[in-house]
Amino acid sequence: MIPLLRSGAEAAPSSKPADFKDLLLYRAGLNGDEVAALHQGTLLKASLEVYSPLADARFDPGSPVENRAQSMTSVKTESRTVVHMDNDPLVSDRRP
Repeated sequence: MIPLLRSGAEAAPSSKPADFKDLLLYRAGLNGDEVAALHQGTLLKASLEVYSPLADARFDPGSPVENRAQSMTSVKTESRTVVHMDNDPLVSDRRP
C-alpha cells in the first residue's frame, strides 16, 4: 500500500484537515489540452485508473472506496476521521 493523501491529525503536526470532492488517478501524464478539459469539468476516461466521487455513505478504515473507472485498482482509507459530508454549505459546485 502506498499512502497517497494524508491530512488532519495523521499528517504533519502543522497540517489542517482537508476536504476532497473527487479523486481521479491517471496511469499516464496529461498534456495541456487534457488539463484544460479537466479544469472545465470534462471527465477524461483515457488512462483513468481510479475515479472516486468520494460519496460513499461510510469510509471504514481498510475498506476500499468506490472506483468507477474500468480498472481493478482500489483506494482504501486508513483513518476513522474520514467522513462523508452531504450538502456542505461551505462547498460550491459553481465554477467561475
